[in-house]
Amino acid sequence: MTPTDFIQAHRDAVLIRAGALNPNAPICHPQAAAVAVSAEPLLPALAKFCSDLADSRRGAGAAVRVKGSGFATPDFGNALADAVRTVTQARMAAHMRHEAFCKLMPVADYKPQRFPMLAVGGDLEFLGESSEAPEAMVSDEAGALAGLGRYGRNVLISRRVLLNDDIGLIMATFENFGTAAARVEAKLAYTLIESNLVLSDGEAMFDAGHGNVLASVFGDVALGEAMRMLRAMPDPFGEVLDHDPAVLVVEGALELHARRLVHEAGLDLEVVASSRLPNGRWYLLPNPEFAPVVGLLRLAGSKSPVSIDAGRDDLGRDGTLIAVRANAAVVPLSRTAIKGGA
Repeated sequence: MTPTDFIQAHRDAVLIRAGALNPNAPICHPQAAAVAVSAEPLLPALAKFCSDLADSRRGAGAAVRVKGSGFATPDFGNALADAVRTVTQARMAAHMRHEAFCKLMPVADYKPQRFPMLAVGGDLEFLGESSEAPEAMVSDEAGALAGLGRYGRNVLISRRVLLNDDIGLIMATFENFGTAAARVEAKLAYTLIESNLVLSDGEAMFDAGHGNVLASVFGDVALGEAMRMLRAMPDPFGEVLDHDPAVLVVEGALELHARRLVHEAGLDLEVVASSRLPNGRWYLLPNPEFAPVVGLLRLAGSKSPVSIDAGRDDLGRDGTLIAVRANAAVVPLSRTAIKGGA
């Protein structure tokens, strides 16, 4: 195998041994399955190869690296980062249930920017023969100001763990960081809807005057009323929105009741439960793609809000440094939702 093949095969073999990659998957290196079932310790073997590769690049006259120094080479760090990135992002994706009631908002960079509330008359008027069509002015409010926040941790994997080829421990550690990354964004989303922020029109997101507060204990009668209220909500020009209810968000103690009610009634509602809401709280929202209430900021072009890369350890410690970073921010977009709970 070429050096690139060797590194990729061992990286994928690590994932196979961790149960995170199917050896028959198209993305798996063709030699990875054989490497995974071999008796060799994968991480020390990869480190030795990376050390030898680094020595060959430096030329015949350069001093040979000390034994075990391959764990500090960029090639090894990048390969290990590639492997743990897979499990970190997979674990994060499994804990992103809050995405069901949020709209993804791509941003070009980390600079704060405005997210206006759209204000445009959407009704169409009957046009008689030779009559002029009335104009509709597209305008917006000042909008909420929001910018991506950065969160992170540098993780030093000790040489001892690497020499012991403790793949299970390493993968479990980074799965936990995937959960932590999802938790950061979830906290922001639930805090936003519970904070009842003042929107750009100078009024609170939830208020009885806007017809989006239902002070009732969750149940079939209350849910039916919330569905009626959501459909009857007007746009800024007084036209009824008639939104289909799409997502039911409840606090943890209401989850069983909510799922049973939705199932027995045959409702087309996605139930999202969270312990981050206060006792008795529930929300009914439309499809966030059509009527977004909460926006999740995401860096444009990124496949995931969490990134894993090889770190640079300027302290020269014995091991491999991996950098975990997550980008997260939320922004209020509208009040098209029903807030319930006595």
